[in-house]
Amino acid sequence: MKKKEALLKNHKPKRMTVDIKKILVDRVKVSDGFVSSFTELGHASEILLNHAPNLVEGKEYRVIDGRKTINALMNADIKKVDADVYENLPEELEDYVLLVRNLQRQHSPVVEAEAFQKRIKAGKSQKEISEITGINPSIISQRLALLKLPRRFLDELRANEITYSVAKRIASLPKDVQSNLVKTEGKITGDVVEEAHRKYVLSQLSFDNIDLPKKPRKKQASIKKYSVLYDEKEVPMTRREVLLLIEDTLPKLGSKKEIVIRRI
Repeated sequence: MKKKEALLKNHKPKRMTVDIKKILVDRVKVSDGFVSSFTELGHASEILLNHAPNLVEGKEYRVIDGRKTINALMNADIKKVDADVYENLPEELEDYVLLVRNLQRQHSPVVEAEAFQKRIKAGKSQKEISEITGINPSIISQRLALLKLPRRFLDELRANEITYSVAKRIASLPKDVQSNLVKTEGKITGDVVEEAHRKYVLSQLSFDNIDLPKKPRKKQASIKKYSVLYDEKEVPMTRREVLLLIEDTLPKLGSKKEIVIRRI
């Protein structure tokens, strides 16, 4: 059976410097940090264009990939850009190339975290990394937190066996919960993580000193209020608010902090 010829065999892009004003591109919103990264770092993202003269008046190039980057360059008032350029690539192939490039570009949070860590070990601060790359400091912190995950979850995230959202949630939980999750057999999903967290919270709670109704009442029960002292603030709360506060705060409570609850 004769082997099929690759669709792109006769289409090879060339590296060119192109006037941005000649590129036909839809306007998209980009962050200020992304724009400022071009000042600090320079143009690091790849751009792929198709040279198709007479698109519209004054435009000769259509964007296959790199719309966000081109918009950022325009916002930074940069006039020219280096790009890989196809010559009259059929529109059908444009679509296929775009789809493949997007599929291949799935990022690895672990690889990003390790790159951040290497720069920090080399003496850069998170703020400096943010200024150079345009990446929000909170994202840098979130990625670095992943490196403290148990080895099982770090390896599974690297291999795309668990999602980033699941790994991020695990990283936010107490070490006791993480250790219990490591022993879990089978696939770790968001539901599995939340169930482990719920069991941990319940194991830490005692209702001995909270006046909960023992029997259903025929009439609507009056709301009993409590005074809660936490982080040097004393706030009146309903019973439900107290329970929600405990569930949300207890797993993160440091050894030198406490929550004081008393009936008003």
